[in-house]
Amino acid sequence: MQALLQLPTPNNTLSSLQKYYDQLESYIRGLESLGQPQETYGSLLVPVVIGKLPVEIRKNLAREHRSDSWILADLRKALHQEITIMDVGQTTLIPEVDALDPTASFFTGTRQKSTKPNIRRTDTVKTDAIKTCVYGNEQHSPNNCTKVCTHDSRFEIIKTKHLNFNCLGNHQVTKCRSNYRCRNCKRTHYTCKCETSLRQFTGSTQHTDRCDTTIHVLHFATQSKPNVLLKTAIAEVCSKQYSTQANILFDEGAQGSFITEELAEKLQLSRSHTEIIHLTSFGDSNQSVRHMSSGTIYLVTDAGYKIAIQVLIVPTIAVPPQNLPSSVNNLPYLQGLKLAHPLVQQDSFDISPLIGADFYWKIVQNRVIRGHGPTAVSSKIGYLLSGPLQKTPCTYTTNHILNVLTSPPDVNQLEKFCNLESIGIVPEESSSHSNYLREYQKKCITFKEGRYSAMVPRRPDHPTLPTNYNIAKRRTQNTIYRLKQQPEMLQKYGEIINEQEKRGFIEKVPNAEIPSRNAHYIPHHGVKKESTTTPIRIVNDCSCKQSRDLPSLNDCLESTSPVLNDLISILIRFRQHKYAVSTDIEKAFLHVQLKERSRFHEIFVAE
Repeated sequence: MQALLQLPTPNNTLSSLQKYYDQLESYIRGLESLGQPQETYGSLLVPVVIGKLPVEIRKNLAREHRSDSWILADLRKALHQEITIMDVGQTTLIPEVDALDPTASFFTGTRQKSTKPNIRRTDTVKTDAIKTCVYGNEQHSPNNCTKVCTHDSRFEIIKTKHLNFNCLGNHQVTKCRSNYRCRNCKRTHYTCKCETSLRQFTGSTQHTDRCDTTIHVLHFATQSKPNVLLKTAIAEVCSKQYSTQANILFDEGAQGSFITEELAEKLQLSRSHTEIIHLTSFGDSNQSVRHMSSGTIYLVTDAGYKIAIQVLIVPTIAVPPQNLPSSVNNLPYLQGLKLAHPLVQQDSFDISPLIGADFYWKIVQNRVIRGHGPTAVSSKIGYLLSGPLQKTPCTYTTNHILNVLTSPPDVNQLEKFCNLESIGIVPEESSSHSNYLREYQKKCITFKEGRYSAMVPRRPDHPTLPTNYNIAKRRTQNTIYRLKQQPEMLQKYGEIINEQEKRGFIEKVPNAEIPSRNAHYIPHHGVKKESTTTPIRIVNDCSCKQSRDLPSLNDCLESTSPVLNDLISILIRFRQHKYAVSTDIEKAFLHVQLKERSRFHEIFVAE
């Protein structure tokens, strides 16, 4: 809560507000996980949060909320909405239109700046520094490594060096902030690690002797839609010094005219001034602000006149539309007309200038010719065609076939895939640890008369355990004294000890059989549970020491990592079959006996 109140004050920028909001949400959710809902401290936190926000943000929140009283939940939502609005307003990215039909539609408003010397902004080209290859330790990129070329060898080097699977950095996967994706398969791993580019898949190298392979074929067909022509033309454009043939698109929906940087370079076009343009793409209500240079080009008409056109210079205009099909030449109502877009053999049509509504009617004339197909409109450079093409009885059909090869899952491969997330996080198991576990399982664990027996895993150089009878007896007396305050608990405590003795989990040791030196006692106490069948359970304290300088039983035992079945393998095997059986072994830990040599080190006092 103290950290929540001491959050730094943000400024009126998107990054600062986003950082403040993320920290605020992190602390609030942390308090909720500790059982502290926001209603308990919201009235205290609201004025603190509002007081730290910039004045402009507070005005926007008050305008939307229309009240001075806030609750913390509404304030969090309003602040998130304000950040989202700022993010949308600052973006300058134009949505990709590769999946859409070719079109060019602009809504622009221009405000001319005062005449100043034109200062062109150049993008800074970022060059990659020479990297050290993680595979061969040579001065080149890992993508260009020729020393280590196989997928398995590169995987082993990454695993040995504990490198991040995505960016090859020396940090954990959960802390990786890289947005890098493979250039081949577009997945989140380094390109040099891509199995698709390194391994050649051949039918002879696959494991074909495991089982039969099932082939599923999915077939569907789609009919192509009729093409729609846009007003395009091929005509001569020029500057004051140079001229060239250009592919032109006429668009009445654009309030301005544009030219590509490539055509501007060919014409050696001089730039006059810079204008601020507000662009809105089709289907979007958000505007992006652009600073564009302007210039003047001239369109040469059929009569030889030049029409001056003010254009703005942009990197690209639109996706290249489909070129004029040859079937247009066979339409009877277009016979004898000079088309502004003559038939060429190219499939696509790269647009270099776009002429908008500001100069559209200086070029287009009034005569319109209609028929069963696109409409022809006269212009000073020929007839412009637009509209849907004539439908023909023969329609083209596209067939798609998808082959799916399925086979039973390989548990080892699935487990290997799931373990990729833990590379660099989970420490590798040492060989000495593995050898110790194998030797312990072989020599210290036996199965006799339906029950397992095990030796206590002691350290090779463990200190001698002292006889701590006095402290164990005193703590047992204190436990009994506390249980006497609740007689039913004391009775249940005694029943548990008697039951364990009857089932052979513990045994009574006469005083005459207890050695005077080689005996270590373990104190025990009760822990209450919210259960009707077992309201209390017995817990043994193996960390009990006779004094601060003497060891406990835990100090003498070997400390190793838990040896458990891998959960990923269990879950994968669980999902392989139709039916699964789940069961529980009652008091499974108590069924493991201690061997005779270890029993006098684990004695507890019962009165």
